[in-house]
Amino acid sequence: MNSVDDQSNIYKNPAMPEDVRAQLIHVFVLALQKVFIATIPFAAVAFLFTVPLKHIPLRANTKVTIGE
Repeated sequence: MNSVDDQSNIYKNPAMPEDVRAQLIHVFVLALQKVFIATIPFAAVAFLFTVPLKHIPLRANTKVTIGE
């Protein structure tokens, strides 16, 4: 069952030809790049939602006594 959970075995398999391994890694990188680019608009919208938020300062007095 460990071999099923460890997906890095796909890349480390010595029986896999080098050209197939290179293509597999290339396709994985392209897919990851598309996912990363697709998240950029969501991050931009999330940032724009934070711009109009009012800043609420934290308390200035950090001294805490045991009685509080």
